[in-house]
Order: sequence, then C-alpha cells, then structure tokens
Amino acid sequence: MPALNACLKVANIAEASGVPYVQNVAKVAAGVFKLLEQKGKNKKNADELCQSIADTIVVIDTLVRMQGEQGTSCYIDICGEMETYLQSMAQDIKDFKRKHRG
Repeated sequence: MPALNACLKVANIAEASGVPYVQNVAKVAAGVFKLLEQKGKNKKNADELCQSIADTIVVIDTLVRMQGEQGTSCYIDICGEMETYLQSMAQDIKDFKRKHRG
C-alpha cells in the first residue's frame, strides 16, 4: 500500500517537528495508519482516510511553523481534539479486529 507508506513517512516527519502537540497527534496517527495497513481489506478507503489524516497533520504543522507562538492555544485545542478522535478510531479498529478474530 504505497499511500499508507507515504502517510507513515508524513506522520514521522510531523512527529519530528519539535512541537509537542503536533508530535502527539502524529504519533497517534502513525498508530492508526499501521492498524489500517495491517487490516487492509478495503485498501482504497484506507488509503483515502490515511491521506486525509496525513494532509491535515501537514497543514497543522505548516501553520504552526509559519505563525510561531501566535495562535498556539488554537492549535493545541485542534491537535487535542484530533488526537482524541484518532485514539478512538484506533480503539474501534482494535475492537473490530478482536471481534472478528475470536
């Protein structure tokens, strides 16, 4: 899955950004990407979802770098909400896999 591999690279780049709240959301996104890559049943939808998540992280990281300290609280809130959403998604994927495995 080339798109998933590209998304993992993007998440790793954002993770190395040095901005803690961007790093946190990137780490969670990388976990979701890996889960989706392992599942791999609906590759087209998984690729599209991963690409959308990666694009969002890149945009946030770019805006944070451009604006510096201005708007920090806004980005912290956005990243916090996205991190919570992605953690919930990861848990749903894990639960689905367990349910269908056993």
